[in-house]
Amino acid sequence: MCSGLKGKTYEEKLTKLELQNLSERRTLIDMTQVWKILNKKDRLTESKFFTRHCEARERTTRAADSTENILRTRSCLELRKNFFTNRVIEYWNKIPDEIRTSGNVDSFKCRLVEHMKKERGTQT
Repeated sequence: MCSGLKGKTYEEKLTKLELQNLSERRTLIDMTQVWKILNKKDRLTESKFFTRHCEARERTTRAADSTENILRTRSCLELRKNFFTNRVIEYWNKIPDEIRTSGNVDSFKCRLVEHMKKERGTQT
């Protein structure tokens, strides 16, 4: 148990305990799962979830010049924007290549957490 947390806000408690908020934890878990799928560490077929920019027959732009970038699938339903496959793409494509090309899941998580801390620090 930690003392001195009574009367503090949720954000203050998280800061004092050096914890991530719920949305950051969800992002970390989602990005870890994407890494596992793309690096064949899970028994899931990548092509059922994602299409990489390098596999698509589309014009390459600066945003798509990394082989690790993935394409967003088009849909007419507003509901699909919250599906895992659509929810993770924008954030995944923003992560630097040196993080996405980590050799194992533990180094990926450590690098991503550090990246998220830096990102959080620049937003405040």
